[in-house]
Formats: sequence, structure tokens, C-alpha cells
Amino acid sequence: MKYNTMFNVDALLSKAESSLFRDEIALSEFSLFGAPNEIYKIELASAISKLQRLLVEEKSEAVREELYYRIGKAYYLMSDFYTALAYFELITNHSLFKDRDLWKINALREIGKLEESLIEINEIDFNGLSPKEASLYYALKSDIFRQQEIKDSAAYYLGRSFEIGVPLKYKFYWQLCLGKMLSTIDVPQAKKVLRKIARSNSAPSLLTLKAEVELINIGSQSVDERITALRELLNRGYSIGLEWLVYAAQSDLYRLQNEVDSANVVSEKVLAHNTVPIAVKNLERWKQGQFMLLLNKLDDAVISFSQIDVEELSLLDKRSKTLILQRENWIVLLKLIDQQQSENTKSELYFSAMYELATFYRENKLYNDAKSILNDLVLINPSKQIDYLHDLYLFDKAGVEDENNVYQQKLVIKQKLYTKQEELYKLLDAEKYEELIVLADAIIDESILAIGDESRVAYIKAMAIGYSQSVSSFVSTLESIKEKYKGYPISELVHKYLEYIDKNKSKFALRKYALEKTKEYFSNRNIKQGDTPIESIKNDSQISNVGTFIDIQSRHGEAYYFVLLLEDMRINLTPVRYAIGQFIRTKHTNMGLGHDLLEFGSSCQLLRVGIFESLDAVTNFEHQVEKMLPEIIKFREKKYSTFVIQKSILDSVENISDIDYFVRKYINK
Repeated sequence: MKYNTMFNVDALLSKAESSLFRDEIALSEFSLFGAPNEIYKIELASAISKLQRLLVEEKSEAVREELYYRIGKAYYLMSDFYTALAYFELITNHSLFKDRDLWKINALREIGKLEESLIEINEIDFNGLSPKEASLYYALKSDIFRQQEIKDSAAYYLGRSFEIGVPLKYKFYWQLCLGKMLSTIDVPQAKKVLRKIARSNSAPSLLTLKAEVELINIGSQSVDERITALRELLNRGYSIGLEWLVYAAQSDLYRLQNEVDSANVVSEKVLAHNTVPIAVKNLERWKQGQFMLLLNKLDDAVISFSQIDVEELSLLDKRSKTLILQRENWIVLLKLIDQQQSENTKSELYFSAMYELATFYRENKLYNDAKSILNDLVLINPSKQIDYLHDLYLFDKAGVEDENNVYQQKLVIKQKLYTKQEELYKLLDAEKYEELIVLADAIIDESILAIGDESRVAYIKAMAIGYSQSVSSFVSTLESIKEKYKGYPISELVHKYLEYIDKNKSKFALRKYALEKTKEYFSNRNIKQGDTPIESIKNDSQISNVGTFIDIQSRHGEAYYFVLLLEDMRINLTPVRYAIGQFIRTKHTNMGLGHDLLEFGSSCQLLRVGIFESLDAVTNFEHQVEKMLPEIIKFREKKYSTFVIQKSILDSVENISDIDYFVRKYINK
């Protein structure tokens, strides 16, 4: 009985999993892995009940964990991602981790825990995966970066997935997604990828036509020319039965130009087409309703919203789904506000309706919509301004807590990067070049880094090659970096190196190794205060054949901290720390910066902000924050100073005298 139940449940799970990726999903923007199909919800709920009954009776821990996995997977396929995670967390049997992890990380992604899902991927041993499994994880990493709107990293990792070999069922859809990702960062490459689908004899007609639509949209034509080009697609054989896809693209363009009548006519063609999927109809009705709202045509918008089938919302984003599922309450509030606006009055009833709408948004976790209304009320209703500001404060307080959690997750990832980077630099300083190259390759192969961070690892590896191998090997490595990381600062840097080598071919031809160290020279020379090592070389006419591209004091890819030093232990720095934290959250949201207090002996305390990835980034931050310091620091200026310091130096500091040099060099106050 037990095994018969598990067999039947496995068959259902397989069927529901196959339906994650269906025709209309190819039109979505939400996931490379599709979306749960609502039609299996009742069957899955019944299957979960049967599995839970087995769980109560089961004594074997190994079998119990297999049941946890099946129940978690069933909840995922019902879109109950939180419950799915709870069951996945119960699994401790390592033999099930490989099956569980992809579902678990996808569930984390679905509930918006993007940083946490990246950390989970980074902890997976890719060496133990088959090419197909590794391909899926690269695609999942791409999906996460796409949700974070880090398009270059998203495109890079999806490209890595193709290099290994993507599962056939995903091939053309992922190719379409890759083309769309590249369309904003590398248009020629995007066109190349999309044309492969458009000209393929084996791609589904839906994806072929969608690729043609995307090629038209990323072209340089005007909107009118794009509409004409879309109309010409209707003459292609593969568009038969799929005309609605062209009409939908045309209606988007008409709405873009605010051509109401044309947009409505073409939109009706989408809705009337006899082969259009219900999900596409619902998406078109949602777009048309939103368009009518923008034009203040509430009655027309309500008609569109009311015709949406709530059983098929797979193409709508989370905000849109929430509003449609709550449309009765939402529409009542919109009508009340519209009535007051039509009477051209800003009465208490109007303000009350606006506040109720903000409350509705807040209760449904649509915080940006709620804050937008409250900000409007602050401006138009001075009598209750304090109340609205208090509500906004509560939003900010909750937002700060959420953002702090995100910052902590980002810091974990960044700390891993800098730990590994410091390992590489130690090997470089110890002249253990072969070990460095092997470690750098391992770090890159593990794919634990975003593409920009990975480029810095590749750069350090190039330096090791330069010190231990021929000029030709060094040049080949630099050319590879220049091509692979096109558009990143490292690419521009190595381009300058290649130009320098090309201009000095005769000098480099005499070298056994491409680069020669100058550390001994600097340790035995008196460098003038304020000069960098490179400036000292320029000032000394006796030096010949010195090392190339090496700055001992500030290496490329070095990490930095901004520091505020207070020479008084009696003063409380907590308010200053809070103010700087607020500044980070509002002005430097995506940098993953942290801030903390340190004590040195019995005389000094430091407020440390970081980690910054470059000297330019940290000095830019310093220039911004020092302007606000006089407003938030309520003690005498002579008691504090600010400076910039390398992470590797500050991490090794044991007492205040160790950083005197940096205080003298960077002091501002």
C-alpha cells in the first residue's frame, strides 16, 4: 500500500513538473524554469494528505526523509513555496541533497530571498554534478541575477549553461531569454542569438515568431516602422494560428504612443483570436486596464479587470496577481476616489478614501504603492501631515529591517570574495605562481562570483602568469580577459597593458618572463612622501628595466574601508552610526555596504564602513559623507578624523599606532 501510494504520487509529481514549462510560459518574464500549473492543485493537495498519513505511520528515518522531499515538491508545484521550504529543511540525508537543492533554491528565489539563494548555490560542489545538473544550476543563477536586474551577470551565466549543454526541453526558450538579456547590453550579439531561433527548422513556431518580434523591437526603427514590420510578420507561414502574438506586440506599441483607438482595436483582435491561450488573454486585459487607468478612464479599466479569469494568472507579476485577486475591494476604493475627483473636491471623504487605499496596499504588502499615496497625502492634506509622516516612518522602519537582512547576506558573499582574493595575493607575494593559477581556476570554475568580481580573480591570475611565463602566454591571457570581460574596468585596464607591450616589443623580447618584480628596489630606496612607487620611478633617471604595471601600495582589485576615527572613548558614536546607516540605505542601496564600531586600546574608537571594491568608490563615498558629518556630529571637530584604508591593512591592525601613516596621508578634519 505504501509503495503503491508513493508510485502514484511520483507519477502525479512528474506530470505537474512537466507542466511547469508550457507554451504560454515562453511569453513570461518571470523564470527560466516556468511556473506551477493551477490545474493540478486539487490533485496535489490530495496527494499531500496521503503522504502525510504515511509519514505518521513510518518508522524508518530514511523513508520519512523521502516523504519530506515528495511533500515539499508537491507544495512547490502548488505555489506554496514557504511550506515547501519547511519540508526541504527537514531533510538531513545527504543522498537526497542533490534532488532537493534545485527545488529548494528555486523556492527561495520565488519568495524573493535572492541573496540567500545565491549563497546556497555557492555552497554546492559543482565537481560532483553531471553536465546537465551543472547547466541547470548555472541557469538558476542566471535567473536570480535577472530578478536582481543584473543583466550582464544573468546573460553570462546563462551563456555558461549553453557551453555545458542545456536540457533539450529548455534549449530554444532559454536561447530566446538570452537574446532578450543581451538586447540591452550587446545588441549585435543579441541579434545573433535571436536569429538562430528565427531561422531554426526545429524551434517551435511560437518561439520562432517571438524571436522575430524581439528582433523588430531591438532594432533602431521608429515605433511606426516597428508596427509596420510586425504587420509584415503576418505573411509568414509560421504565424498561422499565432497571429495573436503579433497583435499583442502591436497593441503594446500603440499604447506606448497613447493611440487609444488603435490600441483598443488591436487588443480586441488578441482577445477574439480562437487559438489565444487564456493566460495571454488575461495579460492583455490587465495591460489594457492599466492603460485606461493612466488615461483616467476608470469605467473602461474596471471592465477589463472584471473580465480576467483568476484561475489563470501565470503571466502576471506578483503585484498584478495580488490586485486581481483582491479586485472587488480595490475597485470599490478606486471608484470612491474617482467620484471625489470628478466632483473636483478635496474633501475629508477624498482624503479618507485615499488613506483607505494606502491601507489596502499595505495590508496586501504592496508597500511602494502605499508609500506613494501617503507621500501625496502629506503634500495635499496639511492638517493630518503628522499622521501620514508617522505612517511613512513605520514603513521606513520595516524597510530598514528588511534591507539590513539583505545587507548581511550581501556582506557574506562579499566577504567570501575578499577572503579568496587575499589568498591569491598572499600566493602572489610568496611567488607561488603555479598554486595561485590553480586556485584562481578553481574559484572561477566554482562560479561563486558575479561576473565583475570574477574578472578581478582573472586579473590576479594573469599577473601570476606574467611573473612565471613568457610574454606570449601573458599577452594571450590578457587578450582572453579583454574579450571575456568586455565592458568591465578590467577589460579597459588590460587593453592599456596590451598597447604598452605592443609599443615596446623589442624590450619585452629580451625577457624570460613577461613581468619583473620591483619589490627589492622599493624596499631599499627612500621614496619621497606623497609619491607612489610608480611616481618615484619616473623621478629617478638611474632606474632601468623596472617591473611593469605593479603599484606596491595599491594593487588592482584591492578592497577598502572608509573610517571615522574618534580620539575619545567617552563619546557615544551610536547616533552617528545610525545616520551613516540611513545615508547608505538611501544613497548606496546596491553596494552591499556594512558599518560597525571598533575600539583601539583605551583611547580611540573607529566607525568602519565597507567593503568598497575600488579606491574610486571609497573616495567618492568619503567626499559625499564628509559634507553631512558637521550636521550629525555634535562634538568638537578636532576630536575626529576621516580616512581611507586598505582592507588588508585594517584587518591586520592591532593598535592605533599601526594606522598613523594612513591618518597622516588621508586626514580630512
